[in-house]
Amino acid sequence: MTYIPQKLLNFETFLDQYGDNPRYEIADGELVEMEPTEPHETVSGKLATQIASRSQQKNFPGSFPALV
Repeated sequence: MTYIPQKLLNFETFLDQYGDNPRYEIADGELVEMEPTEPHETVSGKLATQIASRSQQKNFPGSFPALV
């Protein structure tokens, strides 16, 4: 499989478009979405479990998207 990089961003463009969003960083000109750290993954997993459990108890129709 061949890797095709996205259009490279310069630092100024990154700051203009994503500077206020802590979910992204720039690495070698490429936009990288930050993954949650282990404590955050644990908390989001527990929250998702509680929400799903309560919605089933209350017979809430529908489903919830994954919490990240």
